Amino acid sequence: MASPTAETIIGLARDVLREESGSDVPVIGESFMLTALSDGNLKWARAHNKGNPLVFQRETGFDLFSDTALAEAITTATTDFDVDSATNLDSSGVVIVWDENMPDFVSYTGKTSNNLTGVTGIGFAHEDGDIVQKIYALPSNFASFRESPTHGDGVLLNGIPLKYMNGVPVAGYFSIYDDGTNKYLILPRGSTGSASVFYNKTSTTIDSTDDTVDVPEEFQFFLVWHLVAFAYMGREQDANKMLFAQNESNKLLQEALRNRNTGKKIRTRPLGRITRDYTTVNGFYFPLDNA
Repeated sequence: MASPTAETIIGLARDVLREESGSDVPVIGESFMLTALSDGNLKWARAHNKGNPLVFQRETGFDLFSDTALAEAITTATTDFDVDSATNLDSSGVVIVWDENMPDFVSYTGKTSNNLTGVTGIGFAHEDGDIVQKIYALPSNFASFRESPTHGDGVLLNGIPLKYMNGVPVAGYFSIYDDGTNKYLILPRGSTGSASVFYNKTSTTIDSTDDTVDVPEEFQFFLVWHLVAFAYMGREQDANKMLFAQNESNKLLQEALRNRNTGKKIRTRPLGRITRDYTTVNGFYFPLDNA
């Protein structure tokens, strides 16, 4: 099943709370609900990232391109410069300009033909002909490299697993560069062929009712009960109601984790239990109070 939107989850939570969607009670207003929903979505992501199911794993790949070179000398005051060929460089990003064996990470915001524009970060002067190395932007949902038997510390270079190291990598290693906005994969200088990256993705920040949550539709009541618990807590109502809602949310999370670990269909009667914890309606799971 697809994942629902924030609007759907908030609507269901308000139904549980028996409040109208237009209520002016602050703790069930849109801002409060979105904050609580983002918190629950992150809780789900962190719980599942412990075992990294496929929904929180991703793989991306890059065709690697040969280095180019400066077509002019540059200084720390340079704001644009020419390279021999910018064909394989991204429209904006970061490159390494080499001076002998000294790397200089240089950012740019645009390119026109073989000219890089909006250049910042030049650390020292470079001569015409100095090597310019491309580094590869990682996906926007990249959180961390995922170690695996097939990918080493998370990166394959032409089918060979690489290890992670700090700084500019040497043969057999890779590293990462973070410019504060984007993250980039750095491979050893002169690398050719292709690379594959295995990584853990970030969870979605929920800040709009149009956002889609990470929780599958069949377990959406994990988030619904999470929101209900937040509402009871914010309204300083009966603590037992808050604890009940928290318990219902946690039971659904644990059931999802058990299902992930066993790879089996969700059971309405978990092993070792004499009463049912859940019932299903139209393909959705609803926790039952066995008290």
